[in-house]
Amino acid sequence: MGRLTLKNVCQKRGKGKVRLYFRRKVGGKDEYLRLPDFDDPRFAEEYQRLSAPEQVRHRPKLGTFGALVSSYRQSSNFTNVKSLNTSRNRSIYLALIETEHGHRSVVGCIARDIRVMRDAYAGKPGKANNWLAVFKLLMAFAEENGWRTDNPAIGVSMLEIGEHEPWPQELLEMAIDRATPMTR
Repeated sequence: MGRLTLKNVCQKRGKGKVRLYFRRKVGGKDEYLRLPDFDDPRFAEEYQRLSAPEQVRHRPKLGTFGALVSSYRQSSNFTNVKSLNTSRNRSIYLALIETEHGHRSVVGCIARDIRVMRDAYAGKPGKANNWLAVFKLLMAFAEENGWRTDNPAIGVSMLEIGEHEPWPQELLEMAIDRATPMTR
């Protein structure tokens, strides 16, 4: 049986098995990414994906939501957020806005467009409302910094989440009887 020789593929022994790894340089250091076994049908696809040159991210065009998100991330409005959860949540929705709407013009955005973008998440009203809250912050930032003269997101309302019925009395009594003192 011959030895496998493919560019940037190396073999390593571990736990009695020989495993394949794709080796590449990242920041001057070697990074090893696990590959499927050579006889696995996914091997060729994964090797080709890892061998392809990484796509270079281009700077967004001025006046687009991509450029606005980039500017907002560098501002004190974003960097001075005290809560780690708030910062993480905003980052998620900023990335969503940047990837899906980064090519759109900030100046050309009107309330109708914002409702359409919000309604893309209508199946998940909580996500739609979080998206809208971050979008409103972004548009307020755009207004403060001269990207536009108004904030069209102000008039856009949140979606209804729904109501929760209270527990029936007999179920509540049973839960209290079985609950620990701390839970009660």
